[in-house]
Amino acid sequence: MLPKYGILIKSHEHKKGFQTKLHAHKVPSLVYIISGHGTCHLKNSTLKLRANTVILFPAHTQHQLIDEPGHPMTVFIAYFTEKVYPDIIQVWTKITRTMQPIELNSYLARDFRRWLREMLFEQNSKPPYYEAALKILLTTMLLRIIRQIAKSKQQAMHVIGETSSDRVKIVLEYVTNYYYRPQSLPEAAKSAKLSQRRFSTIVRNIADMSFVEYFQNRRVQRAIELLKSTNMPITAIAFEVGFEDLSTFYRSFHKLHKTSPAKFRKPAF
Repeated sequence: MLPKYGILIKSHEHKKGFQTKLHAHKVPSLVYIISGHGTCHLKNSTLKLRANTVILFPAHTQHQLIDEPGHPMTVFIAYFTEKVYPDIIQVWTKITRTMQPIELNSYLARDFRRWLREMLFEQNSKPPYYEAALKILLTTMLLRIIRQIAKSKQQAMHVIGETSSDRVKIVLEYVTNYYYRPQSLPEAAKSAKLSQRRFSTIVRNIADMSFVEYFQNRRVQRAIELLKSTNMPITAIAFEVGFEDLSTFYRSFHKLHKTSPAKFRKPAF
């Protein structure tokens, strides 16, 4: 039974030999595998499940989860009313076409786990306006997955990270797209499942610069685009691209272009 605001998060930690019965829910459910391996049996197919995969079950979809021997799954499930997210569900169905698990890359998995923890806090602690917070967080989850699927133009998004270089490329792509978010070398290396030393070496081989330089370059590059195409104040541009203070922005800009943002913008006569 869902609460009035239409979202409920539950967890299942499976024991040895666990398997659910073939069952269905009256509402859609988003299933996220935290750890372990197993299979999901549908009416006419069997799907492989492993850590950091998600799968969306439309309402009334019969399914059965079975753990792989020796690898019990820990599963979190978000149940929600379809009428709260009709557009997102329609887009998801249109893009995926078939019901397949979606394997999250390292950065998206990190974000997904953070959102899930926030949802559990909101649901269990019930601070003011927690209903709205839960809806926003679930919408963000669904939207980010949809964007990744659409970008890859595949029915399911798989982790590229079979090699160290592939995992580093995932991190660099994330930094390129989300330059405005705080980043650090330890966090980036952890996301690529590498030591900081090994991660830094691979980044330099790929980009011919350090990770910090790559990150700051991307921010400055976006700042240049805004300096050329808008009349935004320089302080606003620095904030938009992710710099917390103006002096750091000026230093990074000058290091790359040997001039200040104001002089770069000023037309030459």
